[in-house]
Amino acid sequence: MRYPALLASVGAVIRQHRMVRWTLLLSALQFGLFMLFWTALTSLLSARPYSYPVSVIGLFSLLGLVGVVAAQRTGRLHDRGWSLPAIGIGWAVILVSFGLLAFAEHSLLVLIVGIVLLHLAVFPLNVLIGTRLFALAAEARSRVNTALVTVNFVAGALGSAAVGPLWSTGGWTAVTIAGIAVSAVGLAVWAAGRRGPLAVPTPAR
Repeated sequence: MRYPALLASVGAVIRQHRMVRWTLLLSALQFGLFMLFWTALTSLLSARPYSYPVSVIGLFSLLGLVGVVAAQRTGRLHDRGWSLPAIGIGWAVILVSFGLLAFAEHSLLVLIVGIVLLHLAVFPLNVLIGTRLFALAAEARSRVNTALVTVNFVAGALGSAAVGPLWSTGGWTAVTIAGIAVSAVGLAVWAAGRRGPLAVPTPAR
C-alpha cells in the first residue's frame, strides 16, 4: 500500500468501526480536559494568593506520579473484562476532581487533592482507551494509534487554547466550570454508549 493510501485507510478504519469513533471521542474529551487544567494551573499558581515562581509551579507535576503508579496495573482490568465500567468510574472521578478544584483558588490542600484525583483518573483512562482500541483489530493497530494520537493532539491544543478566553471571562472559576461541563459530557457519552457502541465492537473487516 502506498503511503497516501495508507493515510487514507486511517479514516476508513474510523468509518468502519463505531466503537472506534465513540472511544476516540472519550479520549479527545479527557485529553482536552487534561491540557485545559495544566495550562490554567500556571495562571492560577503564578497569581495571588499563591504567587509561586515557575520553578515551584513545575514541582506540582510530581503529583501526577500517583496516576502513573495507578496506570501500571490498569491493563489487568481490561483483561478481566472490566475496562468499560472502569472507564465510567474514571469519568466520575474526573467530574469529582473538577468539582473540588473549583474551590482550590484559595486552598492549597484542596488543589493538591484535586490534582491527585485528576491524575488517578486520566492516566488509567489513557491505558484503558488505548487497550480497547488496539484490541479491536490486530491488523489495524498502527492506523488506530495514528487516529488516537491525532485526535488527542487536536483536543489538547483546543483545551489549551480555551484557557485564554475562559480566564479573561471568569478566571479560575470559568475554567473549572468548563471542566465540570466537559466532564459531565464525557460521563454522559460513556453512559449512552456502554450498552451499545462502546460495549460491543463491530467485527473487524
